[in-house]
Amino acid sequence: MGRAFRRRPMRRRTLLAVLAITIGCSSPAEQPAPAPRLAKPQRIASLSLGTDEILCALVSPERIVGMSRHSDNPEVSHVADISRRVGVKLDRDPERIVALEPDLVLAARYSKIELRELVNQTGAAVVVSTAFVSFGDIQGNIANIGRAVGEPQRAAAMIAEMDLRLADAAGRPESLRKGWRLLYYAPAGWTAGDQTTVDEVIRAAGYRNAAAAAGISGHQKITAEKVLEIDPDALLVGIGYARDAGFREQLEADPQLATLTALHKGRIAELPAKRLLSVSQHLAEAVPALVDAVEALP
Repeated sequence: MGRAFRRRPMRRRTLLAVLAITIGCSSPAEQPAPAPRLAKPQRIASLSLGTDEILCALVSPERIVGMSRHSDNPEVSHVADISRRVGVKLDRDPERIVALEPDLVLAARYSKIELRELVNQTGAAVVVSTAFVSFGDIQGNIANIGRAVGEPQRAAAMIAEMDLRLADAAGRPESLRKGWRLLYYAPAGWTAGDQTTVDEVIRAAGYRNAAAAAGISGHQKITAEKVLEIDPDALLVGIGYARDAGFREQLEADPQLATLTALHKGRIAELPAKRLLSVSQHLAEAVPALVDAVEALP
């Protein structure tokens, strides 16, 4: 059952800081100057799935008063069990967030909420993450959120764990598949070029992103003709989202793609979409998983 909303006496404003930390650099070392150290926030609200996952790795559920609306969906979330324990899902309603009386609000650039209004009504500190393209971006987000919640050492340990996962993948024995051109392909013809987390994962695993090599940037739709023109060594597809059900079978049965080398040779690497498309520490888990998936291909 969800945690009931109960009015609590408002904390003295002098104990709260109105804080807007913009997180958008490429590495933790390049982040803005750390925010002033405050007492550890005890009523934290998170408005995006990425900040949900980072927050849950940094603090106990007792310090969380609300999480994003998709946080309890195991199809897309790595923290569904914690979200159900917290019991409060937040959407785009500032009034509901204000009623929780948070002392810290975590949001992302894409959070559809008027943050200035929220700050004015709660007096809470607000940390906004704005960059999600690279491992450095994500590590910067972790470092800044770690400082904001009063857990910088735990944040440093999370970053070190990500680095270990990446080093593990980079240290694998060389194989003939290293340097393969992989094309990420999703339902409705979506692919991912450079300036995407998918590109980061592919390159960190030691392969080449066929979409980026073809001049594609960001997430774009491409035609079957373009897929044939790129003709990658292997396809990379996500699994686990509702949209992914039966997608591999559709590809294998598509007459437009019958001559595609990857399909002809049975080279379709599958990875959990919530890991491959993550904007939290879980993105690093996709790298060794991709190496395993590609090395198992014929």
